[in-house]
Amino acid sequence: MRMEKGLTQKQLGKRVGVTQQYISEIENGNIDGLTIGKAKRLAKVFNVCELQFIAMLLEHKCDKSCDLWEV
Repeated sequence: MRMEKGLTQKQLGKRVGVTQQYISEIENGNIDGLTIGKAKRLAKVFNVCELQFIAMLLEHKCDKSCDLWEV
């Protein structure tokens, strides 16, 4: 989604008030520290509702977890 918008991790982080490292962690499935406020700001950047955004993150996290079991 981020790349489709033409944003770097740093640019996205700046828009929502987080670091590039934080965006990287989210993209790698580490969403344990994601707050509702940050999820809302991220969803707004991508023009989706908060619930849809969180569902996409959870699906991505599951996909990453499933990949670990296939190795």
